[in-house]
Amino acid sequence: RSRGLGDVYKRQGYTLIKELSEKPQIYERLDKLGERLRKGLREAFEKHDVQAHVTGIGSLASVHFTKTPPRDVRTAQTERNLKLARAYFSYLLEAGILCLIPQNQVFFISGAHREEDIDKVAEVSEAFARAVYSLL
Repeated sequence: RSRGLGDVYKRQGYTLIKELSEKPQIYERLDKLGERLRKGLREAFEKHDVQAHVTGIGSLASVHFTKTPPRDVRTAQTERNLKLARAYFSYLLEAGILCLIPQNQVFFISGAHREEDIDKVAEVSEAFARAVYSLL
């Protein structure tokens, strides 16, 4: 007998945990995709001398438009180039890529993402960096 959405969510949560425990290789795959993304983003911005620092671990990546690598959340927020961050967000959105919020680009990789998806983010980021560089 069903008791509404609560039962559905419980079953979904149970299925997810069961799947992850039976297939732990998903974490290795996500970590590799995360490293691929961080490397691609770093190369894109470095190639065009755009002041951006890429941070993250595992399946997470973040881009910080700061002059120096962020040491903590406070410096990441107070030293960022907000205009550049918002322009990057819009550029990504126009290309069909969604990240967290306009002033703080955070990427969350899931099991649904493929290498092609990761490479597209890096390619679009390089195109953005090239466009920014041409304006400098």
